[in-house]
Amino acid sequence: MTFTELRALWDFNDPAASERLFDSLLEAGIEDRAVVLTQKARAQGLQRRFDDARATLALARAFIEDEDSEAGVAYWIELGRLKNSMGNAMQARQHFQKALMYARWSGQECLEVDAAHMLGIVERARQAWSGI
Repeated sequence: MTFTELRALWDFNDPAASERLFDSLLEAGIEDRAVVLTQKARAQGLQRRFDDARATLALARAFIEDEDSEAGVAYWIELGRLKNSMGNAMQARQHFQKALMYARWSGQECLEVDAAHMLGIVERARQAWSGI
């Protein structure tokens, strides 16, 4: 299942329901576990369950073979989202930059847009904070 297909399954108004859906996909033995795990971590982060999200991303990382794969790029984006939600915009920025680089390099436009969007969010917050 691709990142785009998983995104269509999301219920952003109910991240707990999305997490349950991703768990059911994992239990069914879905082929690309890493991408599903990144989205499960996102759902956990949206529920402010940061330790769970961090552990889920660590598990996803174990399944990623190439940094520029769809799962690799999704991992860096979700790690950035998690860091940003935890109040560490500088670390988040680094992860979004890495995701953007890998997405561009591998021609993954959907993930490239997502990474650029998130990078813009942390940049805007940084500028507001620094008074730029």
